[in-house]
Amino acid sequence: MRIITGTARGTRLKTLEGTDTRPTTEICKEGVFSAIQFDIVDRNVLDLFGGSGQMALEALSRGARFAVIADNSRKACAVIKDNAAAIPRTGRSISAATQAKKSSGSFFSTRPIRPTCSTR
Repeated sequence: MRIITGTARGTRLKTLEGTDTRPTTEICKEGVFSAIQFDIVDRNVLDLFGGSGQMALEALSRGARFAVIADNSRKACAVIKDNAAAIPRTGRSISAATQAKKSSGSFFSTRPIRPTCSTR
């Protein structure tokens, strides 16, 4: 997994091992950002169920001003911190979920999966 374009283009991102998180595929991410590419600059972004933080980090790379990345997994939060430290931010900000009261200009939500659930 990597940042597709922008100031952090090509930066490889860490992900969690196992089935507890489901990273957004690059083709899906590319589709989302193609749709909003002209609206992301100088916006605030909230990435719920952040996993690796890739959606918010992609937004920052493309010019978003501020990102909040939330996840309830401690392991995911550690991966998010590592990934955030790996990208050049050039004045862009990343915050923990405790700052989520700020107004967000864009909102990403990828529903978490429960691999132990049965489907009937």
